[in-house]
Amino acid sequence: MTFTKEDASFMQMALEEAINIQDRVSPNPRVGAVIVKDNKVISKGAHQKFGDNHAEINAIENAEQSVKDATIYITLEPCSHTGKTPPCTDAIIKNKFKKVIFAMLDPNPKVSKNNSVQLLQKENIDVSYGLLENEAKEINQPFIKSIKTGIPYNTAKWAMTLDGKTNTFSGDSKWITESSTREHVHQIRSIHDAVLVGKNTFENDDPSLNCRYDITSTQPYRIVMCSNFKEEYLQSKLALFQDNKTIFILKDKPITDFEEKLKEHKIAYILQKNNLTDSLKQLLSFNIQSILIEGGSLMMGSLLDENLIDYVYSYIGTKIVGGSGSSPIAGQGIDKMNAATHLLKQNLISFNNDICLHGPINFYE
Repeated sequence: MTFTKEDASFMQMALEEAINIQDRVSPNPRVGAVIVKDNKVISKGAHQKFGDNHAEINAIENAEQSVKDATIYITLEPCSHTGKTPPCTDAIIKNKFKKVIFAMLDPNPKVSKNNSVQLLQKENIDVSYGLLENEAKEINQPFIKSIKTGIPYNTAKWAMTLDGKTNTFSGDSKWITESSTREHVHQIRSIHDAVLVGKNTFENDDPSLNCRYDITSTQPYRIVMCSNFKEEYLQSKLALFQDNKTIFILKDKPITDFEEKLKEHKIAYILQKNNLTDSLKQLLSFNIQSILIEGGSLMMGSLLDENLIDYVYSYIGTKIVGGSGSSPIAGQGIDKMNAATHLLKQNLISFNNDICLHGPINFYE
């Protein structure tokens, strides 16, 4: 399909609408829409919250003039099924759009089953797609992966010294990076549905696993993977168990009396499966599509060994500690350098005295 420079410009605007959404919308994708008439933008919109209007509907409602015979640019194929909201194709047809251009096909089988393109074309609406397709896929990797694989999208995050250590030989790790760098971590937490740590991090670091600095109004789930839930957690970690958003992935099922205590404190749990992949699949039932992994080197290594790390944020401080401190990733590892995992795309953020190198390891079509 052929597109003009103007088409690309309008689609880029739609992508920016999707990118600039303040809060998470999962399990829905991030979607933006721009309405153009007589080569002028007359309205924009985005899907702002799960269960609320889709981007197309918000753009239509935001228009201050008739959208009849206009072109609508959408970052995702318009839905053609009834979920929490009516089909967007119905609204497009009802409002007599002349043309629809969208970036990527929706991987959701509910959409492909009804074939949005054919529905619109039957109403003599010109439909084109594939414009800035990879860019649209890039902002919806968790949505695509969860639908196509049934596994959440996993981002690994760590902070290390200039010589690659996450702590000193005595185990001290506070602080490798500066406060402004650590504030950025909370921004990264805010775009994920959950933050996951292992037993050692949970017990030794006493992490809050939340977003501070008023970055978001919606806190992510807190997930802890460990063998069993200890009763002492109810006293020492009580602050974590107040909002029905803490999940334990346990190896052993709690005894009946203790299970009642978990319910009383609104603590959810699931049981570990034979491998990490099957364990993490269960989290989709909580509408968790993206997880920020902040565990220690053993957990990171296990995830890497099972190819479960999709994206990396590596915060690098300028300190050098030497000695036998830990590295960010343990696990089985590899024997040949040419088999190493690498970033598909590199991004660099500079802070006062720290840097962050980040990028994807996997890309889902």
